[in-house]
Amino acid sequence: MMNDRDSNEQAAAAGVCAGCAYHRWITSDRGSRFLRCERSRTDPDYPRFPVLPVRACRGWAPVKAGGDDAPR
Repeated sequence: MMNDRDSNEQAAAAGVCAGCAYHRWITSDRGSRFLRCERSRTDPDYPRFPVLPVRACRGWAPVKAGGDDAPR
């Protein structure tokens, strides 16, 4: 189980993706966590699993109040 410190460290390591409406954290069966870019579903210009930290992204959109789920 992740604590707040682990969560904050991963968000910082993700760069701008952590505050983007199109990010989603994936946890493997072994407990590893990966950040997936949901924009990659419709636009091949975006990598499915970007190399972190992402410093800038032209597709960045702010997370809406109430959660960090990507718009669908």
